[in-house]
Amino acid sequence: MASSKEVIIIGGGISGIGMAVQLKRLLGHDNFTVYEKSDNVGGTWWHNRYPACACDIPSHFYSYSFALKPDWTSMYPGRDELHECSASYRTADSTKTCKSLVWDSARSLWICTFEDTQTGAPFIHEAPVVISAIGTLDRPYIPTIPGASGFEGTAFHSARWDQSVQFKDKNVVVLGNGASATQFVPELVKQVGPHGKVVQLVKSAHWWTKRSGCKRRVNTDTYLACLHAPQMQLARDRATAIGPRHVETETGAQYPADVVVYATGFLTQEWLFPMEIRGEGGRDLHEVWRVAGGAEAYKGTVVAGFPNLFVLYGPNAATGQHSVIFHSECQINYACRLLRPVLKGGARSIMVKSEAQAKDLAWVHEKLKGLVFNAGCSSWWMDPKTKKNTFIYPDPMYKYWLRTIFPRWSDFEIRRDPRFRRNSTWRMLFELVASAGMTALAWIWLGESWQQTLKHVMSFKVLDSVVQMS
Repeated sequence: MASSKEVIIIGGGISGIGMAVQLKRLLGHDNFTVYEKSDNVGGTWWHNRYPACACDIPSHFYSYSFALKPDWTSMYPGRDELHECSASYRTADSTKTCKSLVWDSARSLWICTFEDTQTGAPFIHEAPVVISAIGTLDRPYIPTIPGASGFEGTAFHSARWDQSVQFKDKNVVVLGNGASATQFVPELVKQVGPHGKVVQLVKSAHWWTKRSGCKRRVNTDTYLACLHAPQMQLARDRATAIGPRHVETETGAQYPADVVVYATGFLTQEWLFPMEIRGEGGRDLHEVWRVAGGAEAYKGTVVAGFPNLFVLYGPNAATGQHSVIFHSECQINYACRLLRPVLKGGARSIMVKSEAQAKDLAWVHEKLKGLVFNAGCSSWWMDPKTKKNTFIYPDPMYKYWLRTIFPRWSDFEIRRDPRFRRNSTWRMLFELVASAGMTALAWIWLGESWQQTLKHVMSFKVLDSVVQMS
């Protein structure tokens, strides 16, 4: 059975926790359930446990503005400290995996099918609002390499680190050179000792200064130094086969291997997989995105045809080099503003119009054309088939914040609940006067960006009041 005005949050990582907190802080709404597929909260900082795992963003930028942490122990805090912050919020119902979301238009409800990851037992939970906070760095990508199944040593992905492995005197082959590898490779060089060997195979180099930003920058003070260690070898080569105790490469080289570590990233372009999501008229979200050439959403948060569904860390909502938490907080606050008519007013559902979404996406991809993010590197930001950049927001971070302060209500279709009764006229008058005052002050004292953003505040307040009085 559905509980009135209930919100389902899928994912107990940083975004899911932040959404739960802001529902209570901004809307006073505590009728929500957070589901997490793992056996603990924390998302990225629960799964990743490789040596020297740490944040590569300065710590004070890696906090929500409503939960600042003044006592970070270092500039780039380690995994344990980061996970401790998430674990302090006991919000999630763990070991529950979402299998499907189906919109029931007649009842304005999402029918959500979950599975208990420990028992395999399915169950259904219905609610009018669903927030996807599953992120994109949760499903490790392991390339298909001939012979890998016959490897007699130990092989694992860096995001599923095997804590039982002892590396001393071992031959270790690392595949990949992204942000994770640059953190753990220096530690492996130390752990194998003078009688072991670390070979790192890389398909392409990271630019240290020139063309910086074409791929996500790697921030490290230890990686370059470790390359000079006698037990370390860096090879610009590609693994083509794995034997029982060795790795073969494109150039014909063979490297002895007791351990193979895949630092090969994640299935970043399989947005919202493996969930089946069907919106109005039974539309399949994954098919919609396939036809579009990649995932897309209005301001990275909502999708036409899928009412009351919000995607945190969604398509083209991410920063290229800075704190993802800032963008996540912008989306969370934006979602709360859009949800106010549904959770606190007389609306049954809210959905972005297809023409508004198309206009927003046209601007995003036109803006990306001239930026380094689209400069042609092999990057997990790009759809491998269409080469469409589905990740990056193409403007400064503060502009994303400005664009999500006030919803442009004319871009949305809001369906009212006929049972809702009229609200007081005084609230509408007060909000109109307050909005006019805010707009006038902004126009006089603030810059052009604010003027462009705040010119929609009047329509925001008018529509909010009309929805609640109708």
